Amino acid sequence: MLEKQKKQKRIKTTGLLQGKEVTLNPSHNYRDFLSFLSRTSESIYKTTVMIQQLECEITRLKCEIVATENEYKNLRQAADDASLFLTKNPSVSLKKSCQVSPHV
Repeated sequence: MLEKQKKQKRIKTTGLLQGKEVTLNPSHNYRDFLSFLSRTSESIYKTTVMIQQLECEITRLKCEIVATENEYKNLRQAADDASLFLTKNPSVSLKKSCQVSPHV
């Protein structure tokens, strides 16, 4: 029995399964180990897909930020232009131009 235990190899896992031990026993056909590798591979794949999705979301958000900044700059420029126009044309009343005619 002691000899059998010496032949068994133990490996420690890292990452998501950190702290778990998998015993490799020469008398078995490594089904447990293959199962462990399969689960680990699946976990790595899912994590990779998740990372790719997050990278796409980050890129999308960066594009939205740039678009929002551009929109802000355009609105700021329009406000500056309107202010300059009103400064150069004091006879134009802002109140007059913004009035809405009542419907009868």
